[in-house]
Amino acid sequence: MIFQKFDNNDWELIISDISIFEAEKINSYNRKRIIQLILSKTSFHVKINERIKNRALYFETNGIKAFDALHLARQKKLLMFF
Repeated sequence: MIFQKFDNNDWELIISDISIFEAEKINSYNRKRIIQLILSKTSFHVKINERIKNRALYFETNGIKAFDALHLARQKKLLMFF
């Protein structure tokens, strides 16, 4: 059902370098394969640039964990596209 949404262009998957890095850390072969299959449906890939890194550092200094801060900083960039 989920894959149909991507195949029918009902949904778009937007990822970043963070998503790929986190997927590579998965130890379970089966789980990693499923995530790789999902990531293969990517419509748009956001590159992590200095602006996103700086924004993430701001969030991190305000108590947000590093990866969460990067995800949040990336979201701000994505909002500019929609």
